[in-house]
Amino acid sequence: MLLRKPELLILDEPFSALDNENKISIMKGLLQYIVENNFSLIVASHDYEIKELFTKIVDISDTKYI
Repeated sequence: MLLRKPELLILDEPFSALDNENKISIMKGLLQYIVENNFSLIVASHDYEIKELFTKIVDISDTKYI
């Protein structure tokens, strides 16, 4: 799936243009690949429907940064 095996993959709104069925299907496949190849994933998204697929979630919607 990937040419190299990174230790960390960062995705920003990776599936915003996909319908729900394809989004969940692709995300599950990507998560399986990540587990099998032992690397980490960070996803930035406004889509709360995919949060159930992850083991750790950081919600920064109400956080103020200075």
